[in-house]
Amino acid sequence: MKEFLGVVSMFDGQLLTNEVILKICGTLISNKLYVTAYQKHNSRLNAIYLNEGARYNDRQITDILTHSEQNHKEAGFDKGWPSRFDTWFKFLKELGFLYYEMNKAIVISPTGKLLLKANEDGGSEFESQAFLNAFVKYQRNNPYRRVSNFNKPFILLLRTILRLKELKHDSEAGIYIFEVPYFLSWRDDDFNALASYILTNRERYGLKPSEEVVYDNCKDILNISIEDEKRFKISNLLHEMPDDFIRKMRLTGVFSLRGMGHYLDINAQYSKKIDYIVRTYSSCPIFSNEHEYFEYASTVDENLVDARQVETLPKSEYLSLFNNLVSQFDIETLRKELLLLSQKNGKSTNELFRYIDAPTRLEFLTALLLKKTFKDLMVAPNYPIDDEGIPTSTAGGNVPDIYCKENGASILVEVTMLTSTQQNIRETPSVIVHLKNELAKNKDSFSVFIAPIVHDQTSIFMNLACVEHHISIVTKTIQDFIFEIQTNENLSQMR
Repeated sequence: MKEFLGVVSMFDGQLLTNEVILKICGTLISNKLYVTAYQKHNSRLNAIYLNEGARYNDRQITDILTHSEQNHKEAGFDKGWPSRFDTWFKFLKELGFLYYEMNKAIVISPTGKLLLKANEDGGSEFESQAFLNAFVKYQRNNPYRRVSNFNKPFILLLRTILRLKELKHDSEAGIYIFEVPYFLSWRDDDFNALASYILTNRERYGLKPSEEVVYDNCKDILNISIEDEKRFKISNLLHEMPDDFIRKMRLTGVFSLRGMGHYLDINAQYSKKIDYIVRTYSSCPIFSNEHEYFEYASTVDENLVDARQVETLPKSEYLSLFNNLVSQFDIETLRKELLLLSQKNGKSTNELFRYIDAPTRLEFLTALLLKKTFKDLMVAPNYPIDDEGIPTSTAGGNVPDIYCKENGASILVEVTMLTSTQQNIRETPSVIVHLKNELAKNKDSFSVFIAPIVHDQTSIFMNLACVEHHISIVTKTIQDFIFEIQTNENLSQMR
């Protein structure tokens, strides 16, 4: 979403025409955010797509757009690329990040601009603020969809968990992952009825019901016929949609993963904001048109984005949670999960890691593996966490991703999932600044920079920086990093 919104923001204020849509689509293809079948089947074009350092020229982009017929039609848009554009950006529009209509000016909203800040160095905290502001307002029956389900998914999840805590007299009561499909199927905003439904099913089927039982329950809630089952496949309703829903809810920072990813609960650090959210956003307003809904969804509520309303854990408690998580994993699992991030289409099936986005997961896994490998190494990650110690986003830009200490040496471990020229543009300056700041405090300091692929430009500029500033930066691919820490006695040997 951030990358796609970044592209369309280049056209902010311009009238949306088919010509502008082609420019936006071409930019997405040029930035390798979207790839067509035509590119993949053309060896020359596919080679450029696979080469991180290569770029398409204008003639090639025109060729791709011309020969990539989009057999797609959306209401209000011409068939082809205009309809594909609407498919891509419709949900961002629903969340209030931007507004567009054919032959009207494209508008990047205040919340959209807030989300774009997350793409800037040190802007990771803006992501959760933007998504929290969006999801507390998002409702299923908005003018863009006009479906019969009348609820706000975020609010329904939040209030149902709060109700379960009351009914069970248990402050740690949450919902199991297998119960998420019930939220996706629920027709209204009656959280009391949903909480009772969940408890009744737990008593009837236990805490490990079969997928068939959960699927049948969802069909009953949805009141679908046998013919409709083709539209509600078990794999979609019980796996794909819940995974997507959980990731979206986690983006807000409000929900914690407990039991190593087996159930969802409320992040205690957000207790102040939760009280405000329940008081302010529990109802579903009725909107007469799309623009009226956009005005509501796109406004930034300063109470929601106020970082001071989130309780931060003391460093000692933060590290205690981190070290406890280290003990929960074996070293082979951590290596395997980290290697998956080095693969273009690597996909985790781990109950916990699969809910954490790739950039954040890379920081998390790197920190866990470092501590698991070198027992005497002091490892202090800087990513923000929920009350279970699970990261909610990447580290801020004013600190290294992971701070390590070993035999008096400070070792700054910096990681990124970027592999294109943006890797050098966005990462190299901060890596250098962090290290120079640390050298002012400790002359025995160096940095380790890790990425799936280290771009040639990154290597060149890192090496030049080392010579120019008399500093030491070690660049490693994920694969090489894993191999070296397996063979080294300590992390300092990497220098």
